[in-house]
Amino acid sequence: MLSRQSQLRLMGENIQSLTVAVPSRIKSTKNASYPLSGWRIAVKDIFLIEGIQTSVCNRTYYELYSPATKTAKCITLLQEKGACILGITKLAAFAVTEELIECMDYQAPWNPRADGYQSPEGSSSGSGVSVASYKWVDIAIGPDSEFRWPFSY
Repeated sequence: MLSRQSQLRLMGENIQSLTVAVPSRIKSTKNASYPLSGWRIAVKDIFLIEGIQTSVCNRTYYELYSPATKTAKCITLLQEKGACILGITKLAAFAVTEELIECMDYQAPWNPRADGYQSPEGSSSGSGVSVASYKWVDIAIGPDSEFRWPFSY
C-alpha cells in the first residue's frame, strides 16, 4: 500500500516551493488494517522520506545531498497504517532555536494566531504552524531535541 513520494515542483528544479497537493478523503475507509486512513500528516524536514530532498532548513545542505533513498521507520509506520504524508515543514536551521529574524536561508514560519510580533520559535515551529494554519492538516510530526538528523531510524 506504500507509494513512493515525489516532490511537487512548480517553480523550478532547485527551488523549494510552498505548493501542496491535498489528497481527497472520499475513498478513505478506516479499518483494523488502516486505522489512520484519511489522516493527512505534515512531517518536519529532518525525517528522511524516499524521493524527497531533505534540507534541515539549510540551503547548502539541500544543494549537497540528493533525495532520500529510504524513508524513516517512524514515517513508514504511519504510512503502513494508512496516513497520507502531505509534505515537509520548515524548522529552525539544523533544529537549533532561531528567532524569525535570525533565519538565514529560508523564511521561518510565522505564528498564524498571533499579532505579527509573537513567533512560534523553536525547531518544530513549522509543524505547529501547519496544524494551526490549515484545517486539512490533521497532525504534524515534530520531535523534540536530542536527535541525530536526518532521521532515518
